[in-house]
Amino acid sequence: MSRPLLIVALLLLPLAQGCVFSSANIRDEIDTISWDLRPMELESEVELQIGRGILGLAGTVARWTDDSDAEFAADLLDDIETIDIGVYALHGHDPGGLTPDGLEELRDLGWRPVVRTSERRDGARWVLYRSDGGLDEMLVVGIEDQELVVLRLTGHLGGLLDNAIRREDDLVMVARVVHDDF
Repeated sequence: MSRPLLIVALLLLPLAQGCVFSSANIRDEIDTISWDLRPMELESEVELQIGRGILGLAGTVARWTDDSDAEFAADLLDDIETIDIGVYALHGHDPGGLTPDGLEELRDLGWRPVVRTSERRDGARWVLYRSDGGLDEMLVVGIEDQELVVLRLTGHLGGLLDNAIRREDDLVMVARVVHDDF
């Protein structure tokens, strides 16, 4: 290996820690959702985790631009430690989304349902939250067009939603709050 290439590789090594790889972190959630969506079968399309290295690099690059939206996104990325993403094709009869039993199983994993949205054209989404060991976690489950998307954010998320809502004061979202008896 040439000396300049070795130096560049050593400089980039800290960014490689937890960058992008297959995500086993959401396996319990995927197994629970898969069980709940029976008799549908899930076929993995994408499973990955984006770690602090890539998120930090994205935030830095965003700050180099003169775009206020990019600066805002960079500020949000500062509070996120990891993003786990899973995208799955759904095969079979659609049972209509997560059931109360499925939500109860997710509660057993520590997740607390916060919001459920449902639109005829765009399917259904659930946002769940838990706090674990000083870090907050948000789980977003979306089912639409024979596809399941699961997104889990881990980090210091306390101000993340507040900042996003404050920023989008002209955005109106119709959502139904999910209560414990849902």
